[in-house]
Amino acid sequence: MSLGLDQSPLTLPDNAKPAPKSAGFAFLISLVVPGAGQTYCGKSGRGVLTLLAFAGGVVLSVVGFSVETSSGSDQIAGIGVMVAFVLYVFSFLDAYYVAREINAGTDWLVDPNNPRVATTLNLLTNGFGYWYLGKRNKGWIAFLVLGILMRGLSRAMGDSPWTTLLLLIPLAMALDAYRIAHRQIEEQRAASPPAARSPRPGDAVAGSHPDWPGLHSSVGLSSARLSGTGDAQF
Repeated sequence: MSLGLDQSPLTLPDNAKPAPKSAGFAFLISLVVPGAGQTYCGKSGRGVLTLLAFAGGVVLSVVGFSVETSSGSDQIAGIGVMVAFVLYVFSFLDAYYVAREINAGTDWLVDPNNPRVATTLNLLTNGFGYWYLGKRNKGWIAFLVLGILMRGLSRAMGDSPWTTLLLLIPLAMALDAYRIAHRQIEEQRAASPPAARSPRPGDAVAGSHPDWPGLHSSVGLSSARLSGTGDAQF
């Protein structure tokens, strides 16, 4: 499962270096049209799928809010809002970091195990992020067990405000997928020839900043950081 990503076995990059991409421009156009930044960076498949899924979330939201008020319509509207919001944030974050990875020559390393894709999939589904990362057993457990558990708890709680706590389950799975993806990237980095390795996120590089320390970095990007080209992996 992926958002337009090629998960074929790891191959070394060609000697020809792609044209530099502006991380700031990719970020800004994704704010206007979700998926445009990925397309600008050459990840057109991921960009188109992001835009289509975002549009689907918007349609669900409109349908849910336009029909006569009921528990079913509220649920549809809630799903639509969550899908649209998560994919909107994913779009500009992914575009920004993809541009930085291309400029650093590490996009070939990140693409097969993209932590942003894995995180987004686990936020929106019951474990599809694990499938994307090749953790099929974990994906089945999340899909079957957590799906049944969350549905049962949701019915038991009804309209109680405590149902919002159920959002902690996909959030925890998203963080776990992010951790697994970064571990896989580091394993691939260590297995690659020294000449193909890139600096680790923690290595000091002039003008660079640490790897994603938290979600606050996604929405608090300054104009100075938008033009960065360091080896950042979100």
